[in-house]
Amino acid sequence: MSSPSPRVRPSADPGWDYGQPLVNDRNSVKCDLCGVITRAGIFRHKKHLLGGFKDVTLCTNVTKEIQDRIRKFMDEQSSKKKEKEIITPTPQPLQQIEGSKKQIVVYNDGGCGSGGGSSSTPLPQVSREVDDGIGCLVTPIFSVGAGELGKKGEIRDFVEQDVGNVGGNRESTCEVIADFFYENGISFDVARSKSFCKMIATVGEFGAGLKPPSYDELAGGMLEKKVKGVREWIDGLKIHWKIYGCSIMCDWWNGENGVTIINFLVNCPRGTVFWKSIDATERVKTAGRVLDMFNEVIGEVGAENVVQVVTDNAPNYKSAGKWLMEQTNVYWTPCAAHCVSSMCKEISDLKKVAEVVMKCRRVAVFMYNDDTVLHMLRKFISGGDLTRPGVNRFSTSFLSMESILTQKCGLMAMMNSDEWTKSKYANEDDGKRITRIVKESSFWSDLQFCIRMLKPLVDVVRVMYLDEEPSMGNIYHAMDKMRKKILCLLLGEPKHSATLNRVLKIVDTHRMDQLRQPLYAAGYYLNPSIYFTIQSENEKNLEGNADIKRGLMDAIKMLYPDEVNQDKIIDQLVVYRSAEGMMGDPAAVRKRETTSPSEWWVTWGSEVPELQEFARKVLGLTCSASPYETNWSAFNNLHLKKRNKLEHQKLNDLVFVTYNTKLRTRYLDRTSLVRKYTEPIVLEDTEEACAEWLVPFSANDERLRGEDDIILGDVEEAKGNEESGWKTATISYKKRAIGNTSTTEVHVINVEFLENTGLCSGTASAFLWYTPQKMFCLVAAVKLLIVLIHHPHHLPSSYK
Repeated sequence: MSSPSPRVRPSADPGWDYGQPLVNDRNSVKCDLCGVITRAGIFRHKKHLLGGFKDVTLCTNVTKEIQDRIRKFMDEQSSKKKEKEIITPTPQPLQQIEGSKKQIVVYNDGGCGSGGGSSSTPLPQVSREVDDGIGCLVTPIFSVGAGELGKKGEIRDFVEQDVGNVGGNRESTCEVIADFFYENGISFDVARSKSFCKMIATVGEFGAGLKPPSYDELAGGMLEKKVKGVREWIDGLKIHWKIYGCSIMCDWWNGENGVTIINFLVNCPRGTVFWKSIDATERVKTAGRVLDMFNEVIGEVGAENVVQVVTDNAPNYKSAGKWLMEQTNVYWTPCAAHCVSSMCKEISDLKKVAEVVMKCRRVAVFMYNDDTVLHMLRKFISGGDLTRPGVNRFSTSFLSMESILTQKCGLMAMMNSDEWTKSKYANEDDGKRITRIVKESSFWSDLQFCIRMLKPLVDVVRVMYLDEEPSMGNIYHAMDKMRKKILCLLLGEPKHSATLNRVLKIVDTHRMDQLRQPLYAAGYYLNPSIYFTIQSENEKNLEGNADIKRGLMDAIKMLYPDEVNQDKIIDQLVVYRSAEGMMGDPAAVRKRETTSPSEWWVTWGSEVPELQEFARKVLGLTCSASPYETNWSAFNNLHLKKRNKLEHQKLNDLVFVTYNTKLRTRYLDRTSLVRKYTEPIVLEDTEEACAEWLVPFSANDERLRGEDDIILGDVEEAKGNEESGWKTATISYKKRAIGNTSTTEVHVINVEFLENTGLCSGTASAFLWYTPQKMFCLVAAVKLLIVLIHHPHHLPSSYK
């Protein structure tokens, strides 16, 4: 039998003996035997080894011994799964169970949390007598194997089990549950949550006759108990705030009626907690009021624990941050996620990128808005979807573009199939457009180029949203690598030099402003995996970098104003640079690459205590102003209308519990030792981020026939200050040149207008006329072409 190669294994699965995850894509596995790369994780790799599956090729170098080993393991796993299936009692006639007692066997399980895992030891069984009184048709007692609900992908299997219930009919029971969702407007994403499945399992274990909690119980004692539990969890984290220091994250949003909501969160390497939410409508107008808020929260958290406050780069926050650093030893740091988002937005607006994204969206929207078309698509693509939800709009676009490129063969096969060509869709305008896009070789080559160009930016986003490791020690290096990769792409693809030069200019403009942060430089220098790798390649790369050294020294002076401590830290840097003592231990050298930087210093920095404390504080920091999952509607409801004190406190407690529970669950899921690799920029349990890629264009399109064929589309809802009347709208439209039906241009207009008046402002080549009934677009070509849809009397006489 082939012996496995020594490596750090993601799990004990024997499939890892014959494959290894890719460095930049842990969801892809490279076969050690033949070099083939399979997608979708270790299960697909094992199918590659076994052979006989349509969605993956057989390994050419696999031996029978390896196949027998893998097959045996998969059979054992399948058997274990069946043993853990829910026990469904057989319904009995009413006359047989009325007033009778019966024994029901249940498994004792480990609950529904993410920490549960399967065990080879049979689960203990508990038998109990249940009194089935009159009116109880059956008494369903069921449970789930330990850790069964803690595994992604098995929640759906659990819900779909034909569990016993009061009526003995799963379909009717599920209809009642569905009615609860429909009547109360609950998102279907809730059905994917572990807490929903845990609730169903617990109700089933209780049996018939459960009295549901009342309004007073939910809003009273139970909520108070949960608040107390969350506060105890936060109290446990405060110990780590003292060890690692912490960041105050300031995340704001403009809600309804002009309300400005600010969320304050506290982050350390052991997780993020929601601290409080403030209606800051009047307090954000001046930098002085913002500074007062900063000082208020710093005082509540503990000034001795706070290393930095992270916000976006708005002028009032920037000024308040500078004053904060002048008055205290706390840093103000602009949000790196905001910086990268600004880069991504500007790059996404470039003509080549915008056109590719638009075509990809059209393909996705067309495929996902008709059951027949979607069913046809499923026959040709090798699993997966054309869209994937990301942590932000840019991530969603990139992931979806990547998915569409992955499904290229299936899409091409579908467009060339008899089933498609003979269908009614192939002869419709939209169908013809999609066929033309999919069959264009230039579309696929442009798509590949855009993915190669955008991937370096996505890698930076991944660093910021990686829960397993704070980002401060990696952000400088990640942004540096991003620029180098784009530069290499520029040198290797001269035909795209114009686009790449513009991308490079955008990156440099934002990157240089963001990287001038002393904490970034200190984190870069003190990250052992980066420092010693660079030093081994070229000593002058780091020690000769004046900007890095200056940032490091500034951070030392800021966080340790006492000169005695400053001198101790500076003297101890020699030990770090030379890897002396414990830092030179073979285990310390090996762990540079596999341990998070802050934990490496905790383990191996004891001989330089002052430097160790400084490194812990810096390397345990985040670079983002907010976690990416924020349900702003909850905060908007909290501050939207006046309530009495008790009602407001109750809602405040609910938001406090909801947000912190989600933050804690996400952290535990992402850092669990038994979890499988999770793409940090993917939102796994929601499809809301993909809405833009699923809503039909035709919902907002209007075709305007004239000298030009103009299609108005993507009219975003106008938002603005209700009191002033000024609003902002964004319109994208397609202009088809006269006599040339194959040439189109996509234009995007950002326009400010005063409602119910003729006042508006926009780009030099496009203007918007607004009435409550319709929007008008005036396009400047050689002459101003006025297209009037409705109500010509609304136009000024000079335009008629």
